Amino acid sequence: MTSNFAGAVTFAVLYGIASGITAVTRATLPLQIFAPGAYARASARLAVPLNLSFATAPPVFTAIVTSAGPHAALWLALVISIFAFSTLFWLFILQRRMDRAAIQPLDIFADRP
Repeated sequence: MTSNFAGAVTFAVLYGIASGITAVTRATLPLQIFAPGAYARASARLAVPLNLSFATAPPVFTAIVTSAGPHAALWLALVISIFAFSTLFWLFILQRRMDRAAIQPLDIFADRP
């Protein structure tokens, strides 16, 4: 077994695992976040941008690779990944702040003696 074959098998296994996790998450996460009655609408609203990005990414990246070269496409992919991670991190921080605000009791008489 060559190292190229082992690398291809490792990639295929990891890609399959990630794909399975993504499928399960896409199906179950909206149920955890939204009410059961709003599940269909929430799922659709979450799926449309994702499906559009899946559909447009290959032709866009092919055009970039053809016109600007593979390095430009890789840099663009890196920038998009950093933006996505930053957005996810910002949402995490925002959620923590909202959780803390919900837990702290509201004392409307704090300024009065």
